[in-house]
Amino acid sequence: MHYFAYGNLLDIELMRASCPTARAVAVARLDGFELRFAKCTDTAHGGCTLIADPAAVTWGVHYEMSAEDRAALDASAGIEARRWALKPVTVSGVDGREYQSVTYVIPDDRGPHRPTPGYVGPIHKGAAALNLPAAYRERLRAIIDDALAHGA
Repeated sequence: MHYFAYGNLLDIELMRASCPTARAVAVARLDGFELRFAKCTDTAHGGCTLIADPAAVTWGVHYEMSAEDRAALDASAGIEARRWALKPVTVSGVDGREYQSVTYVIPDDRGPHRPTPGYVGPIHKGAAALNLPAAYRERLRAIIDDALAHGA
């Protein structure tokens, strides 16, 4: 099974804690979308989502994992409760290959979300460890800073 992580699961150690069979296949980008923080339908939950923006790019990591681990990840994301939903995506690896994958988005965005330091720490850690482009890491920091300042 495939999964494109662009949020806190950029941290490979965090991903493997939830999905021990997860293997990072490629650092990749998703064109036409930008990371944002939003509240879920159940506003007690919130986190990363993607918004369409033709000029944007979101970097992340394309994983492969067992079906059992993907099912556990889906359960953790609250797919059945529609906190997050699966979105099929095609990502472009730094190796030049395209990968068919899925990722999570918040389907019923209830407005801006203020993430916790514990949530954004793995995002920064993963972005640095994966050596994502410097300009993207700067943009990511600005998005996070804005969410911390204006999220609810």
